[in-house]
Amino acid sequence: VKAAVKEGEWNTYVIRAKGDHVTLSINGRQTVDYHEPDATIPRKGKIALQVHSGGPFQIEFRKLELFPLD
Repeated sequence: VKAAVKEGEWNTYVIRAKGDHVTLSINGRQTVDYHEPDATIPRKGKIALQVHSGGPFQIEFRKLELFPLD
């Protein structure tokens, strides 16, 4: 992941979730390709932005776009 992140610049983060399949990409480099095995986890619901990290820092989001998948 560190190789894909542009420190001090804007980065493009793409999250694609279709059914049980989730992929994540940072600046065009895929970092996660995951299939959720637990069928009891809902496949739809609210969307939230969250950070899991230690220490104080600032995070900003811009140009958020949501697209339905066919």
